[in-house]
Amino acid sequence: MENLQSSQEPETVQSERKQKGGFTVANTAANIVIVALLGVMVLLALTAVILLSVGRRETAEQNYETAFAAVRSQVAEVYGSGTKSNAKGSGVIYRTDGDKTYVISNYHVTGSDGAPFVRFTEYGEKHEGKLLGYDSYHDIALIEVDGTHGKAATQGANYTEGTPVLAVGNSLAYGLAAFDGIVSRTSRMLKTQNEGAAGDKRVPVFAVTCPINAGMSGGGLFTLDGQIIGINTYRTQYVLDGDKDRPVEGMSYCVPFSLADKLARRILNERSGSQTNIISVRGDTDIEDAVNFDGLCFRARFTAAGLTVTDVLPASVDMSGGEIMSGDIVKKIGSLEVSESTPFSALFDECLKFVHDASESGETLKIVLDRDGQSVTVKYDYKRLKY
Repeated sequence: MENLQSSQEPETVQSERKQKGGFTVANTAANIVIVALLGVMVLLALTAVILLSVGRRETAEQNYETAFAAVRSQVAEVYGSGTKSNAKGSGVIYRTDGDKTYVISNYHVTGSDGAPFVRFTEYGEKHEGKLLGYDSYHDIALIEVDGTHGKAATQGANYTEGTPVLAVGNSLAYGLAAFDGIVSRTSRMLKTQNEGAAGDKRVPVFAVTCPINAGMSGGGLFTLDGQIIGINTYRTQYVLDGDKDRPVEGMSYCVPFSLADKLARRILNERSGSQTNIISVRGDTDIEDAVNFDGLCFRARFTAAGLTVTDVLPASVDMSGGEIMSGDIVKKIGSLEVSESTPFSALFDECLKFVHDASESGETLKIVLDRDGQSVTVKYDYKRLKY
């Protein structure tokens, strides 16, 4: 019996070894299959990424193509007359009303006299227009043309830094062209020379990377969904480097269409054919680091504490409810809550709304201030506002 047991024991061990060996072979085969499957999955994933990337590029190209096709009929060529007889620029169809078409352009294209000509289709007829009015400070003019032409632009409101855009205009007076780029800065006070007057002006703009060539002034800046957000107006060509001018690329600036819209509505109401009441939004956040808000009597800049009043100016409107003092922290302007992240463009829009459209903001504009932990409310009276 002992011999039997001893003779069976090696057989059992041997059998177990065979089974273990079998499992080892099976596991190896399974591992090979798994590795192969993983390789296939990796290849499929890479293929999907490549296809997705190509699809995104194609989608972007299709979006630019679609956007340009959609907005071509909203932009026109504009040619000056009178003292601006050599001016060649662009315009945006602002409104069609009955048998009239209204076109927004730049003041430096139309000038203050003469009758600008507008061409709505390439190689089409040039229509003589009527200059309804202009604002030389913000470089905006409004032209009236007989007949219904093109399609009125649709105003957009939502854009941020990085938003893809198309600048469309009469580039070099060769006809309508489009240039792509992004919004690189949503709010800036730009210091420029005031045409026809001594001294500088500082105007609210936003910066884009699209080229704005000669002839594109007065044209439109559009988002890829075909909405207009700006009027192409300025570009930086050179910067002084010692005693030499160094060329600059990719620094173009647009007047916000929200501002152009307010000015155009005001010009339509006045129809004076001359300078409309100038809005003096002044300040340069890059140079002076403080801003004097339109219609308000204080200058302010952003500090660690918030939007801080730096100094108080003579009041341009009647105030009630309190006194503004240097060091006050602005917590609210009109309906706008002010924080460290509030863009200057939003502050200007609220002030401009107060100046231009009492139906939107009411007859008074409230400023809520924080003074040493105490809340102070100052009210500006719209009725007695003097431009």
